[in-house]
Amino acid sequence: MRAVWIVLGAALVIEGCASGATVPAMVAAPAVPAERVRASPLARAITVESVTGGEPTSPLWVSKVGNAEFDQALRRSLESAGLIAASPADAKYDLRANLVTLSQPMVGLDLTVKSSVKYTLVERATKRTVYDDFISVDHTATFGDHPFAYERLRLANEGSIRKNIETFIRDVVVRVQTPLPRRPARAAQRSGS
Repeated sequence: MRAVWIVLGAALVIEGCASGATVPAMVAAPAVPAERVRASPLARAITVESVTGGEPTSPLWVSKVGNAEFDQALRRSLESAGLIAASPADAKYDLRANLVTLSQPMVGLDLTVKSSVKYTLVERATKRTVYDDFISVDHTATFGDHPFAYERLRLANEGSIRKNIETFIRDVVVRVQTPLPRRPARAAQRSGS
């Protein structure tokens, strides 16, 4: 057993230390045309209420995605897409994101990470849940992306979260639409006029 620990320790020294997913690498590029966002009831109307489920990275273990980093990446992505409210007080919708799973491989040349996040969006005025769904997305980092496995795992984590946020933004803008305006009731025609 001691030999196994020596080999693992040597591998860590050679490989380096694990680092957590970084905020800039998890920020999603705008996935929805600006004119579509402007026409949405979500335009400049969302605040991030909570982000849960993340884990801090231990330098002696493997890269993870922390809550604080995921929170910042989500906020920046929503801001870039034109969905974040100017201030929490101005928001019409509260968003909760729960990182349910972050499936990571233990070894391999190509490392694929799958993130599953539950997003819940609640309209403040009515307390009505307008969006409540899981989004699962994977991303693969190859040996060509980085020769060290601990860095490939970080890249795969970041790519999976970035794609997850992008998919959420695209989906929520499509699914949460302005209700059709109610037609005014027609005035009853008078008989004999």
